[in-house]
Amino acid sequence: MAKYETERYLILLDKRTVIQSLKNKITDTLDYEKTLSNIMDTLDISGFKFENRWHITKVVAQHLDRGKAIIIEKVTGQRLTKIKRRKYNYQIDPKSGRGGIEYSDIKNNSVFFELTYWIS
Repeated sequence: MAKYETERYLILLDKRTVIQSLKNKITDTLDYEKTLSNIMDTLDISGFKFENRWHITKVVAQHLDRGKAIIIEKVTGQRLTKIKRRKYNYQIDPKSGRGGIEYSDIKNNSVFFELTYWIS
């Protein structure tokens, strides 16, 4: 199991798929043989510290898009069954803004995960 934690939510993912997805992107950061040999341990991907965190958030977003993630609200311990995916593009002026994807908890109407594609 791999987990990604936010302030209010816990996102659980398949560990083998996460490791395989990240292997080509950040091979210098993870010891893959050691991680694979300890497959019973939980891999906390929210705690990874390296220059390009974007790869981690992209893998989490891919799992959410495919319905392969389990999202748990920390306060209640309840699993989210319905989430909303929304693409956004905020343009402040021709040379500044931001865009990406937000994943929201429909019940609480709060964003629990975000993948930012661009900021300028």
